[in-house]
Amino acid sequence: MAFKAIPHWRMGMAMALTVLSFIVLTGYDSLAIRYVGQTMPWKKVGFVAFLSYAFSNTVGLSFLVSGSVRYRLYYNWGLSPIDIAKVVFFSALTLWLGIFAVVGSLLLFDTLVLPSSLHLPLSSARPLGVVMLTVVAGYLLFSAQRRRSLQFRRWVLDIPSLNIALMQVALGALDWCLAGLILYVLLPHADLHLAYFLGVFLTAQLVGLISHVPGGLGVFDSLILIMFSGEIPQPVVLGSLLAYRFIYYLLPLIVATISLVGYEVLHRRKRIICCLKPSSPGSRRCYPRSLP
Repeated sequence: MAFKAIPHWRMGMAMALTVLSFIVLTGYDSLAIRYVGQTMPWKKVGFVAFLSYAFSNTVGLSFLVSGSVRYRLYYNWGLSPIDIAKVVFFSALTLWLGIFAVVGSLLLFDTLVLPSSLHLPLSSARPLGVVMLTVVAGYLLFSAQRRRSLQFRRWVLDIPSLNIALMQVALGALDWCLAGLILYVLLPHADLHLAYFLGVFLTAQLVGLISHVPGGLGVFDSLILIMFSGEIPQPVVLGSLLAYRFIYYLLPLIVATISLVGYEVLHRRKRIICCLKPSSPGSRRCYPRSLP
């Protein structure tokens, strides 16, 4: 079986890159917390970010899933619902800016040739690259020139500074490149150039995101199989995709589930202790936002 044929050192490298990728993902929330004008210890932000992305990457419905996790934890630690909503929106925007920046750059140099079997109206992906880079450049220009906030009825959205916007693009691009490297090290890529691979990988990821299928399951995998059919035997690609799904999606999901259950048990225990210990003689109070 192609899955079992993957060398152990490649699996180890993929796992190490996955850990590094999730560390970079914590930067999304760290930057978002800074954007809303709040401060919070990195261990808390990292914990929330890991849970959010481990669940949303696999389950899908990113806004709903990651928003629910962030609300459950950030609210307990003092953030207002408005600030939490801004963190969710800011993090999602960072993700899209990152993939647009990398994919747009790769497509602009025409490293990706669209196969005729996809029956697309474009023979070259370069126009898509121009559009993506235009969006990123427009966002940076908007951040550099606009100083006041945007207001939608009673909801005020502050425009991030140019420094924060540049960090968004850099973090998002680094995150997506690391995600691609995880699959890259699992493939036998003797004749597979990294730039071409990233172009294929990120384009497939982009289509998977647009499809709203959890983890792009089926959509992403099918495009990878089609695009690499001329370079690598399909059973080998399929085995590498299975390993990628296991390492990048399933393992973090298992760890996140255990971590969240452990947190909830400790949180409930803390609340019970607070309820049993009166804050003053003859009184009992519970503190639902008490666990650090």
